[in-house]
Amino acid sequence: MNNIALITARSGSKSIKNKNIYSLLGKKLIEYPINIAKQSEKISKIFVDTDGEDIAKIAKKNNCEVLIRPNKLRGDNISHSEVIRNSLITIEKKFIDINIVTVLLGNSVMFDSAIINYSIGFLEKNAKYDSVMSVWESGDDHPYRAMKIKNNKLISFTKLKNISTNRQSYPKAYFYDQGPWVFRKKNIYKNQGPGPWDWMGKNCYPIIRNWVTGRDIHTHLDIEISKFWLKNSNKLKKL
Repeated sequence: MNNIALITARSGSKSIKNKNIYSLLGKKLIEYPINIAKQSEKISKIFVDTDGEDIAKIAKKNNCEVLIRPNKLRGDNISHSEVIRNSLITIEKKFIDINIVTVLLGNSVMFDSAIINYSIGFLEKNAKYDSVMSVWESGDDHPYRAMKIKNNKLISFTKLKNISTNRQSYPKAYFYDQGPWVFRKKNIYKNQGPGPWDWMGKNCYPIIRNWVTGRDIHTHLDIEISKFWLKNSNKLKKL
């Protein structure tokens, strides 16, 4: 049984054109998760799931196996869980048996091999857990402060009344931070998990990182934040 990395990276983008092959500090964006996975001694093989020829070429150049996404799983409105399930089923049919899976986003750079090694090692030692996910603890972005727009007016997203302005009084809330998803392969058949991440299983262990450590790239602001992280990552707390 093998521990694999699966990097998902589709072509096209509404925010930044061809963002997964955007040049960031001398490398294509997709090369960052590939290189991080290569640096992990816990990963035995790396796969890249994509619908883009340019992404596939970079993946092959970096000695990754390429999975060409079927037409039914292409486009903006496709569930990530279906892409992951299809990829893992394909890998086991055509390549190798899988034990633990590390899914990485092709447009995220704010993590390193240490968090992958820690997460896989944790699952190897703790059979009661199905997965590991990195998160940040909310502050000003707490759900109590969420709003929506109705009839061109801001209203509270929740139906709670008399919400304090003191965020320290709120119950702790956490958000996925776009880092690695690390989970047992058997999870993909169960459709269980926290929130929309139904491939993570019922028992998901949290790694709490600094806000906003794992931001992925959708805008030019995200690019600048990622550049800062890459230039200063040795000074920053990783886990």
